[in-house]
Amino acid sequence: MPRTGACSLQLPPEAWEGSSGPAHIPENGSEGRKGRMNRVRFPVAAISLTLCALGALAQDTGTTQVADTATTLLLVPGIVTTVNASSAAVSVFSDKEDVFFTAGPTTSPCAFTQFVPDGRYYFQVTDLSGTRLLSSDPLTERLVTVRNGVLAAYNGTTHATQAQGPCGALAVGVAPFRDAGNLVASYLLWLTPASRLEGDPTQIDPVCGSGCFHGFRPEFSLTTSFRVEDKRFCEDTFCVSGVKFEDRNGNGVRDSGEPGLPGVEIRASDVDDTSRAPLRGLTGPDGTFQVCGLERATDFRIIETVPFGYQQTAPLDRRVSRRLIALDRGYFVEGCDDNFSGLAFGNQLIPNAIGGIKFEDLNANGVRDPGEPGLAGFTITLTPATPGAPPLQTAVTDANGNFLFTNVPPGNYVLSETQRQGFSLTLPALNSIPVTLASGGSSIDNTFGNFRGVLTGTITGTKFLDVNGNGVQDAGEPGLAGVTITRTASINDPTGANLSVVTDAAGNFTFANVPFGNFTLTETVPTGFVQTAPPPPGTISATINFAQRSSAGNLFGNRALTAMVSGVKFNDANGNGTRDAGEEGMAGVTIRLTDSANVVRTTTTDGSGSFSFTGLTPGTYVVSEVVPAGFAQTAPPAPGTFTVTLTTGQAVGNLVFGNRAVTAPTNTASISGRKILDLNGNGILDGNDRGFEGIVFELHDTSGNLVATTTSDASGNFTFMNLAPGTYVLSEILPTNFFQTFPGTQGAPGTYTITLTEGQAATGFLFLNKC
Repeated sequence: MPRTGACSLQLPPEAWEGSSGPAHIPENGSEGRKGRMNRVRFPVAAISLTLCALGALAQDTGTTQVADTATTLLLVPGIVTTVNASSAAVSVFSDKEDVFFTAGPTTSPCAFTQFVPDGRYYFQVTDLSGTRLLSSDPLTERLVTVRNGVLAAYNGTTHATQAQGPCGALAVGVAPFRDAGNLVASYLLWLTPASRLEGDPTQIDPVCGSGCFHGFRPEFSLTTSFRVEDKRFCEDTFCVSGVKFEDRNGNGVRDSGEPGLPGVEIRASDVDDTSRAPLRGLTGPDGTFQVCGLERATDFRIIETVPFGYQQTAPLDRRVSRRLIALDRGYFVEGCDDNFSGLAFGNQLIPNAIGGIKFEDLNANGVRDPGEPGLAGFTITLTPATPGAPPLQTAVTDANGNFLFTNVPPGNYVLSETQRQGFSLTLPALNSIPVTLASGGSSIDNTFGNFRGVLTGTITGTKFLDVNGNGVQDAGEPGLAGVTITRTASINDPTGANLSVVTDAAGNFTFANVPFGNFTLTETVPTGFVQTAPPPPGTISATINFAQRSSAGNLFGNRALTAMVSGVKFNDANGNGTRDAGEEGMAGVTIRLTDSANVVRTTTTDGSGSFSFTGLTPGTYVVSEVVPAGFAQTAPPAPGTFTVTLTTGQAVGNLVFGNRAVTAPTNTASISGRKILDLNGNGILDGNDRGFEGIVFELHDTSGNLVATTTSDASGNFTFMNLAPGTYVLSEILPTNFFQTFPGTQGAPGTYTITLTEGQAATGFLFLNKC
């Protein structure tokens, strides 16, 4: 080749992988020394390598050179250069310890085109083909930083450094690295951006895919070559390649339609020196692989890492060629001077198996993202869903988070996990995975995810008075306040104890900050009540998980053991005696309950017009209303009351009172009087007798229908206004523990019968009571 100072090596087409003609470089680096010509193969991706110092490889008959017009396909600009301890550019060294390198321009003026982009870079030393890694320390010790276009810092601890050169670039020692050969040995130095590294940087020789050299891809790497001239022998290297496939029928042969399996590790181990780290490679998207760096005169065993859920079916034991034997599910290779191809590894899904993985969901998004590790030591349960199937089984996840059930009969199953304290289940969202297994089939992609922490939700519900005891909260059935609701504890509850809350005035309850899990809700049934909802056993199951962070509408219903009556008061706008759509309840109306002993209880309708009397003993009761002024009763029909007979625990509801607004007649009559506290009980208003406030008076017509009620004021006075002409009966409701002294007696309370004419104001009606 003609001599030149260019910084690239343009490989001739015959030197490319798969070409018909070989490219030759002297085995010992010198055509004038005794030695044989060694064929060097470059992968297709390697044609873009920049061999910046290759032109300086001195030989007895001249220097290996390339044309000045040679170009490079590199995606990373700049230059990497080998230098000596004084930072002078040199490419031939007498000892490995003398080899340093720098990045960017090395001589002034500092050429702009030679600057390297700022960032962090890994470096490595290989043989000239790139297939054999010679660097002997982890990549984390081979890390440098480029700043302002030049090598500015070494980020490891084991490599020597020298003073900065004229352009400010630091020089970093290349050693330690292994020998490439005897006498004159040639090497290739690589520099690649840390962001472009493929594989684990904590490894010496990271596993990477096709077209990648020990974690470095040529198209993103700067390279330069150098020589060390004190070596005594040459170690040739070669590659093995083949395919990893899914052997669907398990016959140990790749049949038509059986796809490659990507991402599987292939390892080449020295048979005699087990202390050596194996050479590694990963299968590509189509299942193909290549492992390089195998040495001449060394026997290697080539094996695969069988993927989870698979069993190995190939290779079958046989002699492939004189130097290649398939044995014990692997290949034995006798080192020679050429590559081996056509190695095939076959895997079949394990039949009648159910399995999967348990992983740590680091960001709690319910998806396994790259880098999220498996979780070891978790118990996974397989429960049959088919009647008569075998009993449940359990498995514990391995170091990678995998679990597997084998020899599983066909049928329907449910996979679930045993929750561990301090973790929250994020996948599957509904806590379990249904699996249907066909005969001979497999299901190995079942995934459970846990977030290391406590995720929470909310449980809410209502406690209601089930008036009719039907177990459903019907319209008008109110909530019950002050009832205790209890939630079972979760493994992630701080105290580990069951938690309780008390229903509010509307009967509602809330459990906040509930950890993910399955819970049982119970109530403490109040004295005098019996539970009607939920059905036996009277508990509610509530689940909080990734898909359902709120459990609402949980209902507990109770019916009173003592009897009760309830109903509603409404505004009968059209006066038809029936509650039609849009006719609203009337609040603040007095409802009266009279027992057989003529003892009266009263209550007031709520905002919706509803009312109830609870805690009643068995017996017969009359329920009536006090018709508000300006209204006339339309329901129930005459006599305008309800008579109910109650048994123990009975609840009578839906008693409906309707009123229609009326226009007050003109020139109406009135009745007024006074209620007196008769202190001396003589039936006469005298001495210290005084008015009696808050006593209810009733006015009935001659048919006994209640016309109106009113209450005495602070002076004991009372008045009925807007009365039509007619005859009325005026009576009082005696307060508890009082008796009448006028107009009747203690044993025979009296009333007034009053006949009114139009516009008449009848006054002076006295009622005297003594305690």
